Amino acid sequence: MNNRVTSLAEGTRRFWPLFLLAGAAVIFLAFDFHGYINLEAVRENRALLLSLVDRHWLASFFAFFALYALLVALSLPVASIMTIAGGFLFGITVGGTASIVAETLGACIVFLVAQSAFGNLIKARAGSWMERVEAGFQENALYYMLTLRLIPIFPAFIINLVAPFVGVSFRVYAIATLFGVLPSCIIFASFGAGLGAIFDADKPVALENVLTPTMVFALTGLGLLMLLPVFFKAWKKRRARIR
Repeated sequence: MNNRVTSLAEGTRRFWPLFLLAGAAVIFLAFDFHGYINLEAVRENRALLLSLVDRHWLASFFAFFALYALLVALSLPVASIMTIAGGFLFGITVGGTASIVAETLGACIVFLVAQSAFGNLIKARAGSWMERVEAGFQENALYYMLTLRLIPIFPAFIINLVAPFVGVSFRVYAIATLFGVLPSCIIFASFGAGLGAIFDADKPVALENVLTPTMVFALTGLGLLMLLPVFFKAWKKRRARIR
């Protein structure tokens, strides 16, 4: 009886971070808080936001950073908007750097929560096929993760949730996330830094203005370049077997 109670308590402890994130996500969605995070909201509250940054720079910066990390941890698809807002409010260097670190932190929280809650359970159920997938992925995990992060067509929240189940170590995941989100964050922060001129001209603004087909193509090409060491390694192994 005591063993069963202990086991139940351990299982509950493993899942409580997941329950917290899920509960917070439900609250955000139920009250449509995420609906206020868009470029038109930045336009409408421009004077207030800039005034807050001007009068309370440090508090505004930490509030922005914490909100960004939280939204990524909740798997809400607003990272691009937040990065643009960061560039608008704090400039390319500060806003871009804060966005890179906050997005990495939020993604790492998702990774750790998913790994803690489901990692052992899925491995136990999956059996030998999961071990084979892990072995193949772990060999080139850094290159694979960098590719997934760089190519903008892959939803970030899916990458965050799947990575723990294919044997990616936390260290590799964190490094790949940090460097993988860097190019897109710089692009969005740069766009945000020039957002004031767009607002002054009363022009419409949308993410399509930033992530153009040319930009998507460039980021995809950069992501595929990360796979060159993988292809080269596979080619060398094949040559060795033929000999």
